[in-house]
Amino acid sequence: MADTIFELIKREESAYQALPVAIVENYEWHMFEHIKKTILYKNSQYSSGNSDDKPFKNIIRPILNLQYRATGFDLKDIVLFVNDAQKYFMSFLVKKYHEMWARQNKMDDFIDDMVEAYCDFGGVLVKDIGQKRPEVVPWARIAFCDQ
Repeated sequence: MADTIFELIKREESAYQALPVAIVENYEWHMFEHIKKTILYKNSQYSSGNSDDKPFKNIIRPILNLQYRATGFDLKDIVLFVNDAQKYFMSFLVKKYHEMWARQNKMDDFIDDMVEAYCDFGGVLVKDIGQKRPEVVPWARIAFCDQ
């Protein structure tokens, strides 16, 4: 008898949370644990959940802040131009329109969110939500995936 969609999702979700993936012999990787520890350590929390009134020296945060600055870029760093000798004049219009469009749609916030996710997790998941600006999906929102 075939599983219902609900049973399939529940089975895949529990496998995602419990089963690591063997990368090579004697080395396993677990995406769910990676995401959990990344969020906890970034926010100065112990992975065991209890602090026992011990201080948490967050050595990760200064390195992350440096990586955000080194990896990040601004809207002014994006240079659009028309690559056609007959239409070079349009490059001026494209550049001006892009700056105005990007400010109106808060593309700088999108870029910042994307850089932060890339630095924190090593990857970015972007979702088209039917608007001009896509959404950067938080990795903690992932229920299951093929690791």
